[in-house]
Amino acid sequence: MTHPSGPLQLPAGLNVGEAFARILHHHGAVMLHHAARIQAGGEDVEPVHQTRVALRRLRSALSVFRAATQTPAVTALAQDLRAFGHVLGPARAWDVFLAADGHRVALAFPQDKMVRALLREAARKRDAAYAALAQDQAGPRFGALTEHLAAIAEGHGWRDDLTAEQRAALAQPLDRFGADTLARLHKRVRRAGRHLSRLDTPALHALRLRGKRLRYAAEFFATQFDTKLAGRYVRRLAALQEQLGWLNDAATTTILLAELRARGRAGGIVLGYTAAEAAFAMRDLPEVWKRFRDAAPFWDLAPEPKPAPPES
Repeated sequence: MTHPSGPLQLPAGLNVGEAFARILHHHGAVMLHHAARIQAGGEDVEPVHQTRVALRRLRSALSVFRAATQTPAVTALAQDLRAFGHVLGPARAWDVFLAADGHRVALAFPQDKMVRALLREAARKRDAAYAALAQDQAGPRFGALTEHLAAIAEGHGWRDDLTAEQRAALAQPLDRFGADTLARLHKRVRRAGRHLSRLDTPALHALRLRGKRLRYAAEFFATQFDTKLAGRYVRRLAALQEQLGWLNDAATTTILLAELRARGRAGGIVLGYTAAEAAFAMRDLPEVWKRFRDAAPFWDLAPEPKPAPPES
């Protein structure tokens, strides 16, 4: 799969099956390109980040198109991607910890021996996560994932198992499918964000995940509609994700500190930083939510004309 240049642009007039193949081919190529950069080694953390983003887009596509494409082969691909994501996750989490909270704490307390010891241990954890990732990429599972992804993107090994209903769904126009999908996902996000001020951390995490699925779907289908309106909608949704991301980062940091068995002064310093970031995010969240909630749906289509009654 050749690495594509630029973002995915789905032209107008595609049907659902054609769009699904293009999405898998594009983001699969992006993922494999950056995964190869991980294998090449080096100090750059960007390949892990970009590999993980492309993988999440692939998983989102499999979810968005599930009803029309779910066959044993596609289900197996989803499981393969999920397994690879579990290996990527720790490497990315330690990268973020060391580049964000860890970096800030190091600047604020450069002479603190306990802080420096904590960060050295975090760096060892990151190195171990990268070693596990390298081992996984060198093994048969990643090779099978690569072959499986390429085959499905090219339409091999799964279309024979489609039902007649699925074949009809794959043949329908993409804009109509996209409008129905976005309306459903948008409604789920709106429902999850009701009574925002009363939501606890797990509920806010669920809202963030729903928002992420909606954002990826909006990016998939944006070119089928008014791109200016779509861009405004995606920006507001991205802002909501960013605010909720601060809360998620704070929760992740707490988990990583538990892995480090960080107690006492150094752990308290890091937790103080993350608590402050989460508090600022919560302060601004209601306004960001309101801006998203007020965003006009860009996917509204004229209703399909009803067939004329038969002549008597």
